[in-house]
Amino acid sequence: MAVGKRFDFDAAREEARAKKQAAKMKALISNVVLGLVAIVVLVGGKVGWDKWQEKRAEDKARQEAAELAEQQAQAERKRKEEKARAEAQAKRERERKEQEAARERERREREEARERERREREEARRQAEEARKREQEDRAAQQELKRFIDREVGAVRFEISERVAVEAGSDRLVEVDVDDQRWQDFCVASRSKRSIDVLDLLRDKSITEDFSDERYPSRETFDKLMANLAKERFMMVVKLQAEAIRSYKRLTLVSVDKNEGLVSPKGARVLKDNSGRVLGWTIPFVYGDNDQFFVMSMVNINKLNREWREFVNKVRRDASKLSNKDEYVDTRLSEAVKDFVASVRIELKNPPPDPELEKKAQAEKKAVKPKIQMRGGSDIRSMKGSRALR
Repeated sequence: MAVGKRFDFDAAREEARAKKQAAKMKALISNVVLGLVAIVVLVGGKVGWDKWQEKRAEDKARQEAAELAEQQAQAERKRKEEKARAEAQAKRERERKEQEAARERERREREEARERERREREEARRQAEEARKREQEDRAAQQELKRFIDREVGAVRFEISERVAVEAGSDRLVEVDVDDQRWQDFCVASRSKRSIDVLDLLRDKSITEDFSDERYPSRETFDKLMANLAKERFMMVVKLQAEAIRSYKRLTLVSVDKNEGLVSPKGARVLKDNSGRVLGWTIPFVYGDNDQFFVMSMVNINKLNREWREFVNKVRRDASKLSNKDEYVDTRLSEAVKDFVASVRIELKNPPPDPELEKKAQAEKKAVKPKIQMRGGSDIRSMKGSRALR
């Protein structure tokens, strides 16, 4: 370096040193700057790297999150698709099962319908067969019932003469009748030979079963009807003809009492004329009692009563030694009275002889008595001693 046109080495050296120092400083500064730059670069690089790494991580995380979200979305979609498929499959399976169930139900219904129809046909056939059998049985039962009822009703008699026996020889002198329209109705119905006509007359409020010619009443109802008949009450009238009223026979109406024999019937009322002569009797009777009445002469009544009293006294003597004598007497008399009634009927067929007729017969017999004659034809009464032979 020149000083006043003279070169100064020190100054040059100083300048050079200064330059060198400056260069060093510059280099140092450059290095520092470079270092700083490097540091900055490094720091920036680091920061940038970190940022990049962070960004990369974030990007990766975002990518991973996106991928995860995508995966989750795919999984969700797959789940939903699988769920939808499963639901669709389940629906299809359910519909299939429902269809199968419906087909099975329809098949069962058809089978049940066929089975029901078969059972109904079978039941109809069974019921028809049972109805046919019942009809046959009912028809047979009705036929048997008809035979039974016709036989029983046919045996029912509305003949008052069967309840009243008149002493032989006096039949034409006694008139017997029933003064009751209902009895006449029964007589007409009985003569019609139609059992239902008789049974119709016996209906009352206690008979609830309907019956007709086509359907006869049951045995139970028939028994009730017969019980009604047994309780029917009538009024019998016995009238004597004028000849009987004047007759010495003194015809009298009696019935049988097991203790007394032949006595006036219970409830009988004597019919008399103004002079007190007996014209007849009225007697109430119950159909089911089957009481027997007799019209006979007092001669016969007294005779039969003597016989019956002798029998009653004998029974009582036999019973006197027993502890149950009353029961014994009642039993014996109840049994014997039936035979007594039968014997009375027989007795009435053979009445005692008429005293007037006997006298007349004896007179006639004397009138026609043959004369005793001796040989030669002379009358024995013209001879001596004829009174002794007479």
